[in-house]
Amino acid sequence: MEERVIDEQALVVIDAPDEQAQVAAGYKSVIKHSFPVFAGQIKDSVAIADAEIESLAGDFEGIVDYVYKTVSMTSQDSNGEEAGGDLLVRLEKVSTSLQELVALKQSSALELKELSTFTKQLQEMASDVGDISRQTNLLAINAAIEAARAGESGSGFAVVADEVRTLATRAGQLSENMITSVSEVNKRFSDFTSNAEKTKTREDDLVEASSSTILEAIEKQRANEQSLTDVSASLTDISNQIGNKIAQALVALQFQDRVSQTLLHVVDGLRHIYGEAASGNAIDSSTVMAQIHSTYTTTNERDRHMELAGEESVTTEEVVDDGETTFF
Repeated sequence: MEERVIDEQALVVIDAPDEQAQVAAGYKSVIKHSFPVFAGQIKDSVAIADAEIESLAGDFEGIVDYVYKTVSMTSQDSNGEEAGGDLLVRLEKVSTSLQELVALKQSSALELKELSTFTKQLQEMASDVGDISRQTNLLAINAAIEAARAGESGSGFAVVADEVRTLATRAGQLSENMITSVSEVNKRFSDFTSNAEKTKTREDDLVEASSSTILEAIEKQRANEQSLTDVSASLTDISNQIGNKIAQALVALQFQDRVSQTLLHVVDGLRHIYGEAASGNAIDSSTVMAQIHSTYTTTNERDRHMELAGEESVTTEEVVDDGETTFF
């Protein structure tokens, strides 16, 4: 009877290291595969924001330049003093209105620029994740060795197990910190979206009033003097250019929807991993990565996931219709 009890205790000693080694290997695999994907998705989001902000800045500068050209062309005309003076007043009002629109958008662009301060913090976290992954790899190897010796010197594995738990705790804390940072970035984008909605009516009114005033001024110029035909043609072209620039700027502003979706998916993925880590149960890397992949709504997210996770991309024959809406 005594020998049987000893044998059962020995089995427990052997099984415990195996289980701990399996848990450690699971966390190592999840960290190795998921965090590069999260870092890549965040990097892509920041890159998209930076590129679109630069594009918006260029569009706004173009709008101001066209307005100045319009005012300059009108002010140089010395004929038709009364008509020309009235036209100049109208175009100056257009210039003021468009500058107000530019100011509104530049204010939003400045808010987005502030998000770049989070990039360094996220890069440092990604570096810490790399350190944890390397240390976990070493501990997993040690755990396997200690597990093999558990029957003879099982006490040595206790130290390794403690270190594994410490690293798991550190990984959980780091995940929570990344969730906080990414959530803050996403909140900024949400605030930006809210502000954009509030100013949309004002923008539409400014665009409509500006276009109407420019067209009215052009028609009045044509009616007053035939000699202003060339000027009118130039004003028409500038009016179209302004309209195109404004349209491009309004379309470009839709990028925050894509960025917001990507960051929300990163937050959801981190929360999922953090929840698994908090439970202390063994996790399967492929299952976790498949769960994260299933939440994506854009082709870019899926392709980026496949690339960074070291998996093969899905062929076009395999994807019939993902329901994605293209803004860019």
